[in-house]
Amino acid sequence: MKVVVIKNYPRFIFAIVILVLIIFSLFMIFYNKKPKTEEVSAIPSDINYEIVLNGDETIYLYKNQEYDEQGYNIVDSNGHKVDEKVNIENNVDITKTGEYEIKYTIQDTSNSIIRKVIVKDTKLLKSGEKSKNSLPILMYHYFYDKSKNETGKNANWIEISDFEEQLKYLKDNNFYFPTWSEVADFVDGKIDIPKNSVVITMDDGQKSLYNYAIPLLDKYNIPATAFIITSKFDDSNLEKYKNSTISFQSHSNNMHRAGGNIGHGGIFTALSIEEGSNDLKESIKKLGGNNDAFAYPYGDYTSNCIKSVKNAGFKVAVTTENKLAKPGMDKYALPRVRMYQGITINGFASSL
Repeated sequence: MKVVVIKNYPRFIFAIVILVLIIFSLFMIFYNKKPKTEEVSAIPSDINYEIVLNGDETIYLYKNQEYDEQGYNIVDSNGHKVDEKVNIENNVDITKTGEYEIKYTIQDTSNSIIRKVIVKDTKLLKSGEKSKNSLPILMYHYFYDKSKNETGKNANWIEISDFEEQLKYLKDNNFYFPTWSEVADFVDGKIDIPKNSVVITMDDGQKSLYNYAIPLLDKYNIPATAFIITSKFDDSNLEKYKNSTISFQSHSNNMHRAGGNIGHGGIFTALSIEEGSNDLKESIKKLGGNNDAFAYPYGDYTSNCIKSVKNAGFKVAVTTENKLAKPGMDKYALPRVRMYQGITINGFASSL
């Protein structure tokens, strides 16, 4: 048998090794070019999608006011924004008052969220159109209960059963209670409000407000504004009454005191614009940011006081001048209708 001897044995082994390395390198190049599953696959099944609404979850519109979609984002359970298709069901009818829903649903899932749209019983005025309505902004102060042998100290004290009779009258006659934003737009001539509209306000924030007035407002589900002297305010009431019908607004921080020489002598009229603004901003801070409306202490004000109120960012301000609010009035000097002890229900009705 003839044996073939490979004389260049080391070179042969070297060539085999090189060939193996080349084949391995080609394999790795090909493998790395293939798309990897973890880079292109969907989010793992244990991660859920969620819709997060932009803007407010409840939108208020005037009748015939166009709805402006505020948008949304889709996020996964890790909080990362993702791009998924969403179906939107919108049944809002801006020509009719009522409460509507806009439903957002992630396509091919049951994940959805609702935005409420409430079309209010007010309407936008067309150019040149004017409202013929007026608005009573009622001004109360203190309350007492004669069944407990209490008496009112002066005409500013209202017997609580009389107050309840007044609230019942408003409820039974379907009165409308505009917000301060609506009040501002009404006097600016932008909107019209229903003929039977009224705003309820209460000054100073004394104990009878909490003991007597708020429980009755809640009973009849009637919104009202309490103008608070915040230097004397227990801010725990913000949390305590957050689900109540009462809105806490400013009666100044520390300006409900003497020191001026105008009207009833309130100090606000004697302060600089900056001093007044600083006091008002402090009151807003103590009220958790509430700056919808302001009531001048003692009803006293000047042009500088109005500038302070505007600087603080209030939408409107009210005085103690006894008459109805009407379109064209200065929204930073609105009158109110004074409620007094002993007024009959007929007298109350006629004041509206």
